[in-house]
Amino acid sequence: MRNGWGDPEIDRSNGERAPDDGVPIQIGTAPFEHGIGAHAPSKIVVDLEGRCSLFLADVGVDAEVGGAGSVVFEVWGGGELIATSGVVRGSQAAVPLAADVEGLSLVTLVVTTGGDGPANDHADWGDARFACES
Repeated sequence: MRNGWGDPEIDRSNGERAPDDGVPIQIGTAPFEHGIGAHAPSKIVVDLEGRCSLFLADVGVDAEVGGAGSVVFEVWGGGELIATSGVVRGSQAAVPLAADVEGLSLVTLVVTTGGDGPANDHADWGDARFACES
């Protein structure tokens, strides 16, 4: 796991440097009870053990930064880019993201800057979830 500022947060936006210092996730006007708060540039590797078929999330820049920030969400697996959001900017509504992860052992969730540097790039993977066999 690598994060541009502090640690990624579970069910909270990325705060500062301390664990669990983020606020509840909100993208545009939509709150999300669950998800991952990160800060570009970010990379989170998830070991699926080949048991999952689908990854879903509603992605965007956290509302706490207002209209600032711009990021790109990417899902990588098997050395290939399998889903991307394109550039998402602050104050924009959440963008649905889906990735076919059938048979993959490792999936990497990546957030890059939107081309204008990392300032205010509080990136939320709202309701991030995998469909997996038990």
